[in-house]
Amino acid sequence: MVIKKTLCDTDVSQQGRLNLPRQDFEDLIIPDIAKDLVQNLGNGVKVKVFVVDEEEYIVTLKKKSNGSYILSA
Repeated sequence: MVIKKTLCDTDVSQQGRLNLPRQDFEDLIIPDIAKDLVQNLGNGVKVKVFVVDEEEYIVTLKKKSNGSYILSA
């Protein structure tokens, strides 16, 4: 799955984590993720991120206790 987004200052937390919009994430991304990975999002799962004109990165996708989703290094 490819998602294209221009990042804004509000997308990145002070800890350097990328915040993902909850409703968009649950409507557009969750349906395409394997069920066992979805069930493990509370612990975090490794995903690959490609940055345009740069290298690829392996980051952790995690569902926080408040229901929001983050990507972190």
